[in-house]
Amino acid sequence: MKDVPGHSVILENDKVRVERFVLEPGQSTGIHTHSLARVGVTITAAKLADDSPGQPEQIVEFQPGVFNWHAEKRTHSLKNIGTTRYESIEIVWK
Repeated sequence: MKDVPGHSVILENDKVRVERFVLEPGQSTGIHTHSLARVGVTITAAKLADDSPGQPEQIVEFQPGVFNWHAEKRTHSLKNIGTTRYESIEIVWK
């Protein structure tokens, strides 16, 4: 995910990669693909549009402490459509 806006790697070893994800209001990741299983934990409340090819756009209001498990490969883009910064941590299993 090194080329996705808002993502930065904060820890990596042979088993996991931990990424910090920040999207300012109006900022978008652009279309990207997650290939590995991961869990995301929301740090700050925010409103995002989640757009996956072939699917209707979903509007999601994230709250601090909420987590999401994603086991399958996923292609999508996220856009912060709210007025607050979105921050999360993702733990990716290798």
